[in-house]
Amino acid sequence: MSAEPTPCPDDETLAALAEGRLEGAEMERLQLHLDTCDRCQALVGHLARGLVGSEPGPTELTGAARPEGAEVLGRYVLERKLARGGMAEVFLASQLGPQGYRRTCVVKRMLPHLADEAAYVKMFLNEARLASQLSHPNIAQVLDFGQEAGTYYLAMEHVSGVTLRRLLDGEPHGLEIAVAARLIAQTARALHAAHTAVGADGARLNIVHRDVSPSNLMLSEQGLVKVIDFGIAKAVQAPTDTRTGYVKGKLGYMSPEQIRGEAVDARSDVYSLGLVLYELLTGRRAFPQATEFDLVTAVGAAAVPDLGRARPEVPAAVRRAFERCVAKDPAQRFADAASLAEALERWLEANGEGASPSELAALARAAASRPETPGDTLTGGQTTTPERRGAGPEPRRWPAVAALGAVLVVAGAGALWWTWGQGPAAVTPAEVVRPTPLPVADAGVAQVAAAPPDAAVVVAAVVDDPAPAEPAPGGGSGTGTVRPREVKPARPPGTLALTSTPTLWVRLDGAVAGRTPLELKAAPGTHEVVFFDTEQELRHALALKVESGQVRRERWTPRKGAVVFHALPYAEVRWRGTLVGVTPLKPLEVFEGVHTFELRNPETQRTETRQVTVEPDATAVVKVDLR
Repeated sequence: MSAEPTPCPDDETLAALAEGRLEGAEMERLQLHLDTCDRCQALVGHLARGLVGSEPGPTELTGAARPEGAEVLGRYVLERKLARGGMAEVFLASQLGPQGYRRTCVVKRMLPHLADEAAYVKMFLNEARLASQLSHPNIAQVLDFGQEAGTYYLAMEHVSGVTLRRLLDGEPHGLEIAVAARLIAQTARALHAAHTAVGADGARLNIVHRDVSPSNLMLSEQGLVKVIDFGIAKAVQAPTDTRTGYVKGKLGYMSPEQIRGEAVDARSDVYSLGLVLYELLTGRRAFPQATEFDLVTAVGAAAVPDLGRARPEVPAAVRRAFERCVAKDPAQRFADAASLAEALERWLEANGEGASPSELAALARAAASRPETPGDTLTGGQTTTPERRGAGPEPRRWPAVAALGAVLVVAGAGALWWTWGQGPAAVTPAEVVRPTPLPVADAGVAQVAAAPPDAAVVVAAVVDDPAPAEPAPGGGSGTGTVRPREVKPARPPGTLALTSTPTLWVRLDGAVAGRTPLELKAAPGTHEVVFFDTEQELRHALALKVESGQVRRERWTPRKGAVVFHALPYAEVRWRGTLVGVTPLKPLEVFEGVHTFELRNPETQRTETRQVTVEPDATAVVKVDLR
């Protein structure tokens, strides 16, 4: 029986639906109306298209541009199906235009039978709304959103490359340590951009991805990580789902609070990224449990394997970064993803480790050339697994408790039905990491007690830089008993008095201590001090020696340089996700250091990303050809 006609809602209500602001019964009533009203359905599609910043355009290609026999969706020719999930199918596509214009992209189309399902439409609109507000070199961009014949679709940046899942397929023992650190650092920068993105009103959106995993991270053939699929991302400030006790995401990469169905913030993504780091370094999942019951139990307990046992040669700095990511208590994790990126970048710089874009690009090309194996699917790139069939008529979301005995279904756009295969043996209690709680700095002038990096610390008879073990009874190389090194009485601490212009954040031995001016109590010895400001892309690291009972004063005033842009024919220039202008531009004054700029020509749709090292009192030149 067809639904009875109902009065058309006002435009404000339709706009609320397009923006994903409606919930529960109100949304369901409106969805019933849309089923019977072509006018309102078209208006919602038009409003949602406006959310991604694309101007309403022709919904059909001209006859001259339409390839014979090709399937056309709006302004796009669907050339090849890449994947099909529980909610959407993904195509390699082309946008065609006058004078032979052609642009390769990826189109994600909602499955037709879900167009009448209000919850799935809302989720699809949510992805368009959130992802379109993100602009970062390491995030795959949403280009367009539309509706054709009652079906919603997204057009996204085409990333020529491989997922990190595919990259790992050819590396059963894990990647080189520097490569893994660089990939995670790039990903962390992208996630931080999402976490700190602001809306049109200037308010922070606090977007949480909630599905960080190797299959949602791509390595492009230009050597850049691209975060894809914000299908189940959520703006923390948005209204919460009216149905409590449900979780979304991949079980094996969830944080403990996520799997319990609790509220999550950026630190949940940091936890998930720590699990990806473990997998990149070892070639094995952190949670390889074969059954859902065991998997949910392990994830909820944060029973993460010991990275030092899994791969002993991992440096202490990288191991500490991992352990801090996967602390069970969110308060003990990195406060933000940028802090994780900085910790890994600091190690890379200090040890002269490269993993340059050209090296990463070569890895991506090599992985793309290998035969594919069954695995994860992606939504933003070209390399995929074959389409999966027989997924069933209707995707489901399982209550968190029910997930103990059943496969959790990922509810995001383009996500697949998942079954978890047999992995390595379950984690034993001896392998479980129990991170040491980290101190939290007070506001104002912080008093921080820190031990120098080379100090010997006795913890439960385990020594940092321990003395050699005694031989096992009867000789040989068997495992002996480690004797704690004798600890001398501690000398009185010294003081670090740190100032800067402008006011900057400070890290002391890897932990955020506060903003300048600061007075920090520190044990005698050499300490690593980093002045930084992620918004200004400022960073200055130095080693400072502290004497017992003495005050060591240090002031840093960063100097400025300039960047000049030359683009053919012209370019929009973005820095830190913000449009700074259109070329020709006067020289852009920035602080010394490494800065990333995105240059895009809206007519040719070509984009170039450049990293520029700006020297003090000098001018750097960026030249691009976007014709």
